Amino acid sequence: MLSTLPREILLMIAAHLINPRDILNLALCTHGFYALLHHHAFTTLVLRDHDLHQLSRFTDVLARNPRCAQAVRVLRFDPDPEPLPMREGDLTKYDRAVILPVLEKSGFSSTAVARWENELQDKMDIDAWIAVLLSLVHLNVEELAVTFYWPSFYVRKLLAKSFEAAEAGGGATFFPRLRELSARWWDDENGVPSSYILPFFRLPSLRIFNGEMIQDGRPSDADDLRKEVPLSYEEYYDERLLEEPDYETDPEGYFAHYPGDENFSNVTHIRLTYSSSEKGFPDLIRSCRSLVSFAYEHGNCASSMYLAPRRFYDSLRRHKRSLEELEICYDRWAEGWGDELESEFIGSFGDFAALKRLRLRWENLLLPSDGEGGAVTKGAANIPMEALPLSLESLTIEEYDKCDNPKDFMAQLRGLRSALKSQCPDLSSLRVIVTGEDMPPQEDGWPLYSAPSPGVHGTRRAAELVASTVENISIPKGHWECFDVSIINREW
Repeated sequence: MLSTLPREILLMIAAHLINPRDILNLALCTHGFYALLHHHAFTTLVLRDHDLHQLSRFTDVLARNPRCAQAVRVLRFDPDPEPLPMREGDLTKYDRAVILPVLEKSGFSSTAVARWENELQDKMDIDAWIAVLLSLVHLNVEELAVTFYWPSFYVRKLLAKSFEAAEAGGGATFFPRLRELSARWWDDENGVPSSYILPFFRLPSLRIFNGEMIQDGRPSDADDLRKEVPLSYEEYYDERLLEEPDYETDPEGYFAHYPGDENFSNVTHIRLTYSSSEKGFPDLIRSCRSLVSFAYEHGNCASSMYLAPRRFYDSLRRHKRSLEELEICYDRWAEGWGDELESEFIGSFGDFAALKRLRLRWENLLLPSDGEGGAVTKGAANIPMEALPLSLESLTIEEYDKCDNPKDFMAQLRGLRSALKSQCPDLSSLRVIVTGEDMPPQEDGWPLYSAPSPGVHGTRRAAELVASTVENISIPKGHWECFDVSIINREW
């Protein structure tokens, strides 16, 4: 019988059950199973965004069962494409005898605790409830995906208080085992300020950060946490109207104002999608001691409407010995505005000794040269080969249709490939992304594929179908062995 199996075998069985409900059903079989397995059903928690009914009840359960709270290893708030309608009685569940002791352990003042308690009973304040939940589960969580709501005061305040306690020798750091953090903004406008994220970078265990709709932070964001209670909506937007320097008068992006200075974070991988930065996120990039990968997809959502790749370069150069993968381009649903910053040459990667994978827009790889009559041309011949590292293994060129003379694409690409193989002996993949308007004709011999999903990561099928490419371009067979050339039409 199952009940006669050793505890170790039962735990192995529970570990292979993916659905938490299956674990709960198993735990309910006997009193012994319940004592052994019940808390394992809480190892992975996936909650719906904007659902205070679900959030408040889960928080109540974990507050009553500390063993279950400490069992949580993965906590995710997932966007719900079809939010459940509010039903009669679907209000927050607030039991003061259960939740108040949790608030009092936070280190907040009595004034702040009283305000926090009031907002927990307000059915519209999700941020206050998220903070309570995080304070319950943080000890053993290794992966966290959280949605930030305005003004995210209590989550940020909890993190700041934990650092104060740790520095004073009076407590453990918040999220001592967190390795991966994913953050997204709750709305489809504006974004999570980078200053909200930067304190998480101080967590010693954190290695990976994924952000969606991240924008530039402000120096005054840190001032919010010096207050006992969050700013009102009116106070917050009054402060945002204060005069602040633009990039030209403050090219470091207020970096000196951020806590921790440089090189204090163990984060090695940063991926930002549908995000916006006028300054190139110097606070996030320079905080890292040794950045291995950085990916940025610009979205027209917040602080900067245009992509300015050159403004990322100086911060990225600080990681030229460790950076292995770099992507800077527009998000699938974003587009350029014709600003000159969009087409600037990003800079040379010739001395980036570890760089293996590079994904950039066509214009940002080019050094413009004068054509006939003094006209500036932007073709493949204008890519400075010395700007590419010897270690490069994969090059993806976005927005080919932005370059001049698309009709000469075949000749340009043949010349580019020859030059690349000479400069980058380890290069095995060259991919060119077009948007469909000026795409090269398929009958010229180059295979043309449609990207099946957003982003270059949806092009695996194309990579699998390029075996005939080597023979189709009139180059001796075997000369370009294992050299993957793909032209991918990204349909909008």
